[in-house]
Amino acid sequence: MPTPIENAINTAWNSAFQAILGGQTNPNYIPAILAAYTNIPDLDNVQDTTAQINLCWSLTGSNCPQGNASLNFTGMTVTYNGMTNGTPVFSADDSTVQLPIDIVASTINGSYTANQSCGIVELWGCAGNFPFSESDTFTLILNTDVITLNCTINSGGGSVALTSVSFVNNGSNSVSFGNNGPSWLNWLNQLFLKEEGIDDGIVGQISTLMSNSELESSMQTAINQLLST
Repeated sequence: MPTPIENAINTAWNSAFQAILGGQTNPNYIPAILAAYTNIPDLDNVQDTTAQINLCWSLTGSNCPQGNASLNFTGMTVTYNGMTNGTPVFSADDSTVQLPIDIVASTINGSYTANQSCGIVELWGCAGNFPFSESDTFTLILNTDVITLNCTINSGGGSVALTSVSFVNNGSNSVSFGNNGPSWLNWLNQLFLKEEGIDDGIVGQISTLMSNSELESSMQTAINQLLST
């Protein structure tokens, strides 16, 4: 049977996902708070471990790369689709609680730039070292995600202190690009979705976004205000 502290936190957590509460707009609506923080930090200098992206072929008419391509991902924003409150998980002594937010899918829109050094084919081999780049947009869908608010419970259960926030992706993901022309985009798709791929790097950047002190403070305040009512 839930303890009084658990009942209070369960009620507050349920209320945090009601857009209208008591006939009025809920100022402590967690999905609206999260929706105000959408800018994901850039992900830079990701190496083409497949060695299949070849800007030299597409831009110089030759096949003379002077090393693998690297990629930068910028201007990324996230939209959380289908947010619902999961069941709080309490420690045995009610000193801590994990407050999960279940997400059907997170949509990330952004841009990438691929960079590579290329040479010019001469009779004796590759000559020179010339930088080339190519840019485009992408949309990454991260399916089945969970944001977890890790909290300590203050004495008596009247308030919580948010200690950390985590973002975990549990599903199979998909990616699409604005320009489907270059053949190496097929390899970029593989780079996104392979084990420990670019999608995992972007998940890490969302976790960095989750650690924003203003966002953490806003969510802690929302929960504590609901606990006090």
